[in-house]
Amino acid sequence: MFFNNLTDNINMKNILILISLIFSFSSQAFELKNSCSLGEDKTELVSIVKQKTKNLVKPKKCEYLHNVRESMYKDLGIAMPKIVSNRKINIAVIDTGLDFSIPAFKNKIFVPEGLSKTGFYGLDLEEEDFQPQDNHGHGTHVAGIIIALFPNARILPIKYSKSTKSYAQAIALAIKAKVDIINISGGGEGFDNEEFNMIKLAKKKNILVVASSGNEGKDLKNKKNRYYPASYQSENIISVMAHDKKGNIADYSNYGKGFSHISALGTLQSFRPNKEKCLAVDSGTSFATPVIAATLAMIMAENPTWNIQKVKNQLLSNVEVAEDFSHLNDSKGKVNLIRSVASQK
Repeated sequence: MFFNNLTDNINMKNILILISLIFSFSSQAFELKNSCSLGEDKTELVSIVKQKTKNLVKPKKCEYLHNVRESMYKDLGIAMPKIVSNRKINIAVIDTGLDFSIPAFKNKIFVPEGLSKTGFYGLDLEEEDFQPQDNHGHGTHVAGIIIALFPNARILPIKYSKSTKSYAQAIALAIKAKVDIINISGGGEGFDNEEFNMIKLAKKKNILVVASSGNEGKDLKNKKNRYYPASYQSENIISVMAHDKKGNIADYSNYGKGFSHISALGTLQSFRPNKEKCLAVDSGTSFATPVIAATLAMIMAENPTWNIQKVKNQLLSNVEVAEDFSHLNDSKGKVNLIRSVASQK
């Protein structure tokens, strides 16, 4: 899992200037028109200035997506839910990038309005281009869980910049891209004002932010243990803790009512670069988080008129309640994917 210390305050105007600058390189760019002060939303994503020529990806020989899907649902101990809607749900995965040479991700990339599909595989805030190649593996594992659980998901990989020590910049771009859900399988200590304000702006735009509660095995009710962005108090945040295959809280998982909402299985096999068949098993709240993101996407697909509060309530009111989880999270239980999707209220 990757962690950032979210201690540096970044002025919002500087963030937007930086976003504009890094995508104003000669080969390909976003143009962010105007400027915007905190709480305003005057910027917009517009067309690419110039196409890049570095857009050929040689596919790897990897396991088929449907086999990974079957294995994942088997690990979850449930059948695949029946999804009637063909609606695509767009999910920004703010992480270490994506290995887009894995065939399973073909046609699974969300391309924001006004941008060309040619050579576009997401946003890379480190290399300042549209090809956020994952050299770590974490982001690929997270994105793989989402598309395996919900094939109609479309992923917008956003490779975060380590130097900023904040997700604010990446969240701002996800908002401009008009995604439905933002998945953040990471975080760290320290309240960051700009990051928090970007999450509040996402709420205004009807975007849910699903975040991992962290892997320190600590009670988040204790102020010194808070883990951000999961611990921000905003109605569009869903903080995810992890349980093991026996249904018990994972020994590494953070928890705490008021700062953790729901639990999901934290050990899953998913896609991973440079592994046999591109597969690996990994554990962490990082990998419980995309289970929740995929579940929310299914609920959204089946209920296109619902706002994010109703979608969130649908998830939390249909959990598998467990007595030993009563003090661990707000829902007092673990995600029940089937009931959350099938039980329309």
